[in-house]
Amino acid sequence: MPNEPAGHRDIVLRLRDNGLRRISELHRAYDSLQYPFLMPFATDGWNLDLKMTSRYKITQNQFYCFHFFTRLGNYLLQARKLFQLYLVDAYAKIESERLQFLRREQNRLHTDNYQNLKDTVVVRDGDPTNVGQQVILPATYCGGPRYMFERQQDAMAYVRKYGCPDMSITVTTNPNWKEITDHLLEGQHPHDRPDLLVRVFRLKLKQTMHALKMVV
Repeated sequence: MPNEPAGHRDIVLRLRDNGLRRISELHRAYDSLQYPFLMPFATDGWNLDLKMTSRYKITQNQFYCFHFFTRLGNYLLQARKLFQLYLVDAYAKIESERLQFLRREQNRLHTDNYQNLKDTVVVRDGDPTNVGQQVILPATYCGGPRYMFERQQDAMAYVRKYGCPDMSITVTTNPNWKEITDHLLEGQHPHDRPDLLVRVFRLKLKQTMHALKMVV
């Protein structure tokens, strides 16, 4: 919720000596402990020290995108509702890590301090007592207030140049598209693969936008 601290998503293990141990969602064993049916061999998941090369670390987004693609032996895609739960959990972890990064980097993000503080006072109904208590989300954070404000400004710029829109187009997904059904695994239905539905929809949307731009 806005203006509220993020809740912890850690899991708690009961040890053999009846002691308790908290496992952070950033721990390499988090996924295998949370989903033992998906990872019966306790395969390591993403962690802060995971690197692609000696210099570049792998983000959670890169890690999960790799594991969610179709390849030989990838049984995650056959887990149906458990796979969908894992997808949602992975997305929540990615967003949580992004928000925690922004929280830690507030000092660096405040290089344009004056304008940010001015924006905060305006957003908070002119109450200066709230200044310094908020975590400022930059315009690069998708879905944040500054991101949405910039998108609105972009839309108004289009209106100023081209005039008011005269079409309202809704693009939806047909789960029976050939591009979807041809890539389902044996025994699967379209609703078992939300990742595939989204991927095909995204490609179709790009094709639609390209066709509209060519007409304009």
